[in-house]
Amino acid sequence: MELPACTERYNGAAPVPPPRLPPRRPERTTTSSRRPQLCAPYDDDIDATLRATEKDDKERPKPDYLRSVHGDQITASARAALYGLAAGTLHRAVSYVDRVLSLRSLPSYADYYQLNLLGAAAVYTAAKYEEQSTPLKRMNAGAVAWYGGFASGQEVTLMEKAMVTALDYRLSGPTAETFVEHFTRYSQSEEELRVQRLARDVADQSLMNYGCLRYLPSMVAAASIFIARCSLNRLDALVWSTELQELTGYSAQDLAKCILTM
Repeated sequence: MELPACTERYNGAAPVPPPRLPPRRPERTTTSSRRPQLCAPYDDDIDATLRATEKDDKERPKPDYLRSVHGDQITASARAALYGLAAGTLHRAVSYVDRVLSLRSLPSYADYYQLNLLGAAAVYTAAKYEEQSTPLKRMNAGAVAWYGGFASGQEVTLMEKAMVTALDYRLSGPTAETFVEHFTRYSQSEEELRVQRLARDVADQSLMNYGCLRYLPSMVAAASIFIARCSLNRLDALVWSTELQELTGYSAQDLAKCILTM
């Protein structure tokens, strides 16, 4: 910043021009410094941990596993038909199934019995991991078998053991639901909360879209928020602001392909 020139004379002498200072660099401002800290001083660490974990290959399914692992013996529609649950449990169960199917093929594709059994075991495990209000958390393997039409609770238990072993007991990776919650954690106004609710619904629908596996969960979450804001905001409102870009780590251009896929 250049100092203003002196306009007065000193002892009758002409004013001496002040020295030029180098341009001042703008101070770096973290996203968290502009908003209230919900978990201060851990907000930035939480964000960094979620970002690192979602990129871990062991926490992600292969985006082409239906072809590369199963030779198209399982269809995308059969995969989508497995699920119909509440948000937290649903996202985690889908992640378990996709990751297991990315690692190994099923013994038989004839009647999808094994696929449905894997889906039931994934839901059962995810429900135990997730919130207490999930009804399946209070069920035992026998009840899951009865609801799913399987031979016995032992079948569900054996599949659950095989599943968590295949996953190397890594059951807590972030999902798109995790990131929707993370990105909207500062929502307070009714308008912001409406966007949050719709973004969760959009993220839920993305689970049925096999094409979304090629995108990181954080990108799916950001795209869900973008779609929700497009649907609910006024026509003159800015859909994607600099603040949202800093919060999510994605520009509108970054999200374009994911939005089109969804």
